[in-house]
Amino acid sequence: MAKENLVDSFYTLGLDTVGDKIGYKKIPHLQKAAPPTQEKVKDEITDTDDRQEEYAIVNFKKNGDIELEVVYDPKDPTHLKLDQMFEDNSYGHFEYWLVEAKQGKTFDAQLMSWEEVTETKTQKLRKKGTLTISNVALITTSKTQP
Repeated sequence: MAKENLVDSFYTLGLDTVGDKIGYKKIPHLQKAAPPTQEKVKDEITDTDDRQEEYAIVNFKKNGDIELEVVYDPKDPTHLKLDQMFEDNSYGHFEYWLVEAKQGKTFDAQLMSWEEVTETKTQKLRKKGTLTISNVALITTSKTQP
């Protein structure tokens, strides 16, 4: 089995702080953020005389949530945009980019939770939250700037 083509799982999460979906700023000090997920929906179509279940895939996808955590910088524009999204229930436009694989996804999201993490005095202040996503699209070119 070939291993030469395997790539590392480094990633960035970019946020459009302007609202034009043209450019994204990398969210600095990002500690974790799972990639956006989608799951197909199935419909049970079992006949009344069938001896086992039968399913058909429906042309519909359920979007997952993303848990994220940042080391919080109260002067950073992306962190301030996350604060604003939570306060006014606005949508943000994001880009999740797999650095080595050269592919990713764009999506819209609302911040459903956003809270300070102060569990230990040996760490800088963190904030963690949950993004509820929609409008997921695959991309092969990143627009996120450092």
